[in-house]
Amino acid sequence: MLGSQGSELGVCVPPMVYFDCRNATPGASGAGCQKSCQTLDMDCYSPKCEPGCVCPDGLVASGDGGCVPVSDCPCVHNEASYQPGQTIRIGCNTCTCRSRMWPCTDQPCLATCAVYGDGHYLTFDGRDYSFSGDCEYTLLQDHCGGNGSAQDSFRVVTENVPCGTTGTTCSKAIKIFLGSYELKLSDRKLEVIETGPRPPYSIRQMGIYLVVDTEVGLVLLWDKGTSIFLRLSPEFKTRGNW
Repeated sequence: MLGSQGSELGVCVPPMVYFDCRNATPGASGAGCQKSCQTLDMDCYSPKCEPGCVCPDGLVASGDGGCVPVSDCPCVHNEASYQPGQTIRIGCNTCTCRSRMWPCTDQPCLATCAVYGDGHYLTFDGRDYSFSGDCEYTLLQDHCGGNGSAQDSFRVVTENVPCGTTGTTCSKAIKIFLGSYELKLSDRKLEVIETGPRPPYSIRQMGIYLVVDTEVGLVLLWDKGTSIFLRLSPEFKTRGNW
């Protein structure tokens, strides 16, 4: 780091150079308006030229006594500092620190809601609720469908029953309505109640989860117990609590 005495004597620690106001052009601010990574977006006004150590042309102060190109300045996210090349996750996309900016991938992100345990619910907008009701409840529905066709509509219903002796309820069965199809998830198995000309879904196993992929942008994950996750494609954004 520079000492004030060194600056007054015109001696600077490289790569900084001494700015001598006696040889400056009119209106020069000198060291008074030395740009740094932290002040690049701020305006500076200095009533007079201030001699001192500054970074060479094309470089800015790094904040630790050095000088760097603007492209090497860190990025800031949620008050935390990230070096160039470091990445963060925003939703399902990856953002990379470059020249103080955060260019991100542009992948469509699915939103998720969930039912788990004894009456716990997580909504698409990230809110948690606990609800103990002994009845059937609609978790998700789209009666209009993506293009207004009734065949494209879907609905997901949970059948809650008491579990244990504490008065809480758990999801006993999940019913999925897809056009003319009805699927029922209960007792650790999937049952097709009604059928149509062509199944608008596919079924696969992923770890402990049974996954139902539909053609309408809905993905359902079930642990064959009391937990279910519903994921919707971005086209449904702003149609409900998402």
